[in-house]
Amino acid sequence: RASVRAVRKLIVSAVLGTDMTHHFKKLAEFTATVAAEAEVAQELYISEGGDSGGACNSKLKLDDAQRLLAVTVCLHAADVSNPAKAPAVYKRWAYRVMDEFFLQGDQEAASGNDVSAFMDRSNPQPVKCQVGFIDYIVHPMFESLHALIPSIKPVVDANFADNRMWLASPGCFSDLPLDSVTGRYEAENRVGHAAITPISGEASESAGSPLPIAGRGAGSAAVE
Repeated sequence: RASVRAVRKLIVSAVLGTDMTHHFKKLAEFTATVAAEAEVAQELYISEGGDSGGACNSKLKLDDAQRLLAVTVCLHAADVSNPAKAPAVYKRWAYRVMDEFFLQGDQEAASGNDVSAFMDRSNPQPVKCQVGFIDYIVHPMFESLHALIPSIKPVVDANFADNRMWLASPGCFSDLPLDSVTGRYEAENRVGHAAITPISGEASESAGSPLPIAGRGAGSAAVE
């Protein structure tokens, strides 16, 4: 029973930690404790001949509360990791995120409520939405997470750079659908990546790569 309670506490805390209302508090706590401890462990690991990009877990000593926090932040990072992924994956989920936002904005307007930021399809701002999401939420989180998992830094940094380049390119999101269609991507999600019509300028970039079917892992928590 003790083990069941411990596992349940871990799962519940980790899932609740994906709520964006806790983002800045959890990240600040993680950076000041777990990440700081990881940096010290990494320095010790390197001083003993370890690879600077390798794991340092054998040198990292965390208490139970810090372990729980580390799991919570790792799950939250996965939840909002869309911009940290390869461009072919990021672009597809960015389109889906904006479609989800617009559908929520439709419901807010129909209920007589103010439409939330970036969710008004009559005033689309997808580039501003995504750039803000990267600059203020995802990139700082991964910068802190790199202390715990240094091996992911080269790939993640390269993906951020590529995705920012796309966001800065002329015509970015120019073919974003603005009509209200519920379930626009359901069929595409079922059949997988191979049967999806490529996004403009992406014909050869993503051919043959499977598209992960991951709900909020695409980063739809950006401005919720």
